[in-house]
Amino acid sequence: MDIYPTLVSEWINIECEDEINRVQVLSVNGALFKDLKVEPDKSKIELSLSGLPAGLYFIRVSTAENQLLRKVYKK
Repeated sequence: MDIYPTLVSEWINIECEDEINRVQVLSVNGALFKDLKVEPDKSKIELSLSGLPAGLYFIRVSTAENQLLRKVYKK
């Protein structure tokens, strides 16, 4: 699974070999900012972070088999 860029101004790209079920954006304190249920058969999506204030966030990507948590910095 790949999430890029890690220094974000507006959009992030998420690519996965498996079908993506859900993407969540969390603050460092665990507060949920976005919770996106992804359409079936998607393994690549673009996610806008434009409405969020600058800072550190965690992106949690869930598939049927795994979960991945990655840090991104919003400028």
